[in-house]
Order: sequence, then structure tokens, then C-alpha cells
Amino acid sequence: MKSKFTVRIVTQFIIIFVVISILFVYASTTSRQLRGNSKQTTPFRFYVIGDFGTGQADQHRVAQHLTALSFDAKPALVISTGDQMYGVSDIERSKGYDGVSSVFDPSFKNKFENVYSNIQVPWYMTLGNHDCAGNASAQILYTSKSKHWKMPARYYSFQAQHYHDVLQFIVLDSCSLVCAVSKNGKGKQNDRCTGVHVPSTPRQKQVEWLRRLLERPLPTPQSIFVVVSHWPIFSAMGNGPTAVMISDIQPLLQKAAGQYKVIWFNGHDHSLQHIQRRHVNYFISGGGGFKLHPQLKTTADGAYIEKGTSMIRSKWNELPDVDIKFQKASFGFLKVEIDQGRAHVAMYESKPDETAAALIYTTVI
Repeated sequence: MKSKFTVRIVTQFIIIFVVISILFVYASTTSRQLRGNSKQTTPFRFYVIGDFGTGQADQHRVAQHLTALSFDAKPALVISTGDQMYGVSDIERSKGYDGVSSVFDPSFKNKFENVYSNIQVPWYMTLGNHDCAGNASAQILYTSKSKHWKMPARYYSFQAQHYHDVLQFIVLDSCSLVCAVSKNGKGKQNDRCTGVHVPSTPRQKQVEWLRRLLERPLPTPQSIFVVVSHWPIFSAMGNGPTAVMISDIQPLLQKAAGQYKVIWFNGHDHSLQHIQRRHVNYFISGGGGFKLHPQLKTTADGAYIEKGTSMIRSKWNELPDVDIKFQKASFGFLKVEIDQGRAHVAMYESKPDETAAALIYTTVI
């Protein structure tokens, strides 16, 4: 009798042990799967900032706010929308001092390396009009001297892949796209390009290069074209929309958007903006540190003063389907997260005397 009781106890113990073992294995497997899924859904993150290279207080404050956020939400890279280097005062610029003078210019250290020393990721640079007023070639050459500064050519492309998300980055030389265009067909630059140096390489060569890239098939259906410029296509503040970019570049983006998502980033206008036309989203990140543009300039392409008001508007922003979703003359930057083919774009404002940047706008594309 005692033997049967002992056998029963042992049998029950074995059953309990087996059940617990199965549950333990299941829990461990599930935990690994959950960790794996969590890893797979971690987004590809980058920041976008432009018009910052002054070396002054506003740049340093925006940089501190960007650095603080990047500690919590570390980026894979940073995109600059141009004007990395300014001649700060009007007097300096009138004397021809703008951008950098050579690859040994101390501005590289004072306005970039020292300011963003705690954001240890690649910074992909874009030529702005102030950069092109100086020695643009020096900014390209500086790529070989810096661990983080990346500008292999006046215009270039690179690809990033994060699981099934493939991003084709295209960085334009909009100094050439805008300032190599003449009004009279005789090579004369328009007024906005005063002091901007452009190469002798035909402008059309870059346009065709962009066309070929946008027509090239990408690896997955959820791949995204990310196009970066300094000059805008559409803009409701500052220098405003750029007619020649609307006529020559915007149709190429629109065509590519028939197959893939196309997201555009530019600077030049010192503000934060989101404008959409049909299937292309245009973001302006030009609040990196230089003085803000609180309204549209009268010199903007297509500018006019609205009847009965003092508001400056542009006919180019009033083309069919141009939707100005957000605009604010703010210092700040953008955070972009790509996850499973969707782009989460957040705008952060950097205010004086604040310890952190404030989230002021979000959208999902």
C-alpha cells in the first residue's frame, strides 16, 4: 500500500516537473520572440537641421537641445540642409567673407566640431548659398579630415537599409540648380544669387542625374526616396518658393511618388514648415541658429501683397493642391523615424532659457 502511494507521489511530481519545464521553455521562447520583434520594430532614426553655422548663442542652444534629445533617441545619422558656415555680420559678408576660406578654416572647428561634439554619428552635409559664397570645394575636402562630416561631392547619394525599410538619400547642389539659371539666357545670375559661386559643370547634368536616380527601382515596395536640398520648392516664409525648382525638379519628384514615398527636406528659410502637394511631402528645417524669417519676403518668387492686408503671399504657393500644413518661425530641428515603410516626422522648437526642445508638430506619412 505504501509502495503504491509512493509511486503515485513520484508520478505526480514527475508530471508537475514536466509541466513546469514546458511552461519555462514556452516562456523563454516567447520572451526571445518578443525581444526579437521589439528589435525589428525599432525605427531607423535621423535628425534634420539647417542654417546653423554662426558660432553664436542661438546655434549653441539649439545644438544643446539636439544633443540632449539624441541621448534619449539616438540617431543613425544627421542631415544638414545647408548653410553650415556663415560670415556672421553683414559687414563680413559684404567683404566677401562667407562660408569657409579653405579646408584649414577654423570655422570647421568653431562652428561644427566643437558645437556638435557629443553627437557622434555621420553628418551628411548640403551646400547652401552661404556655403557656396565661400569655398565650397573646401567643405568637400573636409570630409577626409573629419570623423563625422560627410560631403563627398557637390551632389551625391547614399542608401541606408533597416530591416525592410530602404532609404535612398539624394543630396542636391541647389546652388547650381538655382543660380546657374539665367533670366536672359546669357548666363546672368538672378538677384538672390549675388555672391554665390557655381561650377562650370552644366546644370542639366545634375538634373539628369536626379532623374535617373528617381527612375531607378528600389529594393522593396516600401522603400523611400529622401531628397535633400538647401533651396526650397514650396515655402510660405523667408525666401519663399523657388520657381525654377518648381518647374524643373518638382515634376521629377511627383513622378517618382507614383511608385515610392518621396520626402523632401530643405533649409534656406529660417523656420520649420510642412507643405504637401499631392503625394510629395516637403519639410523645411532651417532653424539651426541664424536669425529667423517671420514672414515671406517681398523678393520671393511670385510674391505679392494680399489686397486689403499687409500679408505677403506667393502665387507659387497657390498652385492646385499645395497644402501648407504647418509653419512657424522657430529655432529648432526635425526628428524622423522610419518604421515599416512609414515616416514619423516630429518638429522640435528650441527656445531661450528652456532646458529642452519642445515638440510642436508631428505627422505620419
